[in-house]
Amino acid sequence: MTSVFERLGDVPLIDGASLIERYDHFLLDAFGVLLCAGGAIEGAAAFLAELERRGKPYLIVTNDSSRLPVSCVKHYAAKGLHIPEGLILTSGQLIEGYFRAHSLHNASPRCVVMGPEDSKVFVRASGGQVISADERGTLDVLLIGDDEGYPLLETLDAVVSMVFRTMDAGRTPHLVLPNPDVIYPKGEERYGVTAGGIALIVEGALEARLGERAPRFVRLGKPFTPLFDAAFLRWGESARNTAVMIGDQLQTDILGANRAGIDSVIVGSGLTPWDEATPTRGVRPTFRCEALGR
Repeated sequence: MTSVFERLGDVPLIDGASLIERYDHFLLDAFGVLLCAGGAIEGAAAFLAELERRGKPYLIVTNDSSRLPVSCVKHYAAKGLHIPEGLILTSGQLIEGYFRAHSLHNASPRCVVMGPEDSKVFVRASGGQVISADERGTLDVLLIGDDEGYPLLETLDAVVSMVFRTMDAGRTPHLVLPNPDVIYPKGEERYGVTAGGIALIVEGALEARLGERAPRFVRLGKPFTPLFDAAFLRWGESARNTAVMIGDQLQTDILGANRAGIDSVIVGSGLTPWDEATPTRGVRPTFRCEALGR
């Protein structure tokens, strides 16, 4: 069991080369670890190349549900990282499993998708029928895939009204949130609200009218375990003993690793303030690393 450290400065330091020596299986977040708004983070490409040279398996595990894996390949390549599609595991790929687990895949459920076209492709591939947000209608599934791809305020008004109409008709819709991230870094000292933050607005609105009857979103991505479980389905359960999660957010990447029972490394190249006084809030990183190239 990893020790509990109260401050980031209490967590032991490690560098990228030592990480490669210590572990055999690598789960890496994309943004904040390998990529930033300006392109690939210094040292990221060399780190991945060394993993490949040594034959050490890795997967990019990202909460991004706004891009299909093939779209991620193109997006990463445009920023200078060339990662094969088969090594990318996104929270959007968990939608099909949710639909199957709830017998939705053969039911053609009426789904409102807040997100771009790729988010809708994930839903259609899972058996869902994508419909427009219409405050006069009802729905079976509300899925928030991203903060882009729709007019925010108008869509929020419409989907909240649709959930109310559906509940008033005696049915409880499925609320699905592949990406629980609340905020993301947009650049130096600039941040944006993303899918998880929008879900909190919807939940607050529903609770204001429905109280304890208000449905809540099922969160699929990190820090919840389905994304980690999907990774170890590929590698086998024994890989947990030699695996590490490398991420930039304590409350998603590192907490998720804690719940999955694997070691973790918090990096200083992303969202978490790289300050020794930063509180860990009960989350247990095994190591901290300023950046993979250092």
